[in-house]
Amino acid sequence: MELAGTLALLVVLSMIVEFVTDIIKKIIPLKEIGSVEVPLIISLIVGIVVALTTRANIFDGIGIVVDPIATAYIFTGIIISAGSKGVHELVSKLRESRKV
Repeated sequence: MELAGTLALLVVLSMIVEFVTDIIKKIIPLKEIGSVEVPLIISLIVGIVVALTTRANIFDGIGIVVDPIATAYIFTGIIISAGSKGVHELVSKLRESRKV
């Protein structure tokens, strides 16, 4: 998949993760357990599950081979767990790096 398609996929998946995370936060209204932020953990879990089940892989789009492939899915899940704002920041950084 080309870079533009990969980035579009990441944006869509991050919006799905945000939506699902918001629903789960309404069901589980805890903000913290000790010093750990519950919404962050929920978002990470949802992001990784979405990336694994959809086989989303940001590294394919930028031409990097990651082995084992599950590692690529996990890192992609962490990226999409940041939500659409986080993915937009990543896209901006990737665009800036292409200009150099």
